[in-house]
Amino acid sequence: MGWNKPDKLREVAYDEPMATPAPVLCIEKERLIRAFAHAALEYNRLTSIRVAALLKGDQPPPQGAIADAETRKENAKYAVLAHQDEHGC
Repeated sequence: MGWNKPDKLREVAYDEPMATPAPVLCIEKERLIRAFAHAALEYNRLTSIRVAALLKGDQPPPQGAIADAETRKENAKYAVLAHQDEHGC
């Protein structure tokens, strides 16, 4: 009867992969990328505040704060690149 069909389906299901394997992630690289993203967000936030203040004629945030944020962003970027060179990930 029709009871042979489920067995055939079960055989096919075992031959095919159930799911794509998850990629192996480097925890340090993920941490460095998150640090870069945070630094870039802070730099962009301060730059946007400065531009908006200048357009309104208000007092912008100190240029030193933006320069410090840019330095943190650049340092974080180079940390990611150095890690990629060292680890190859």
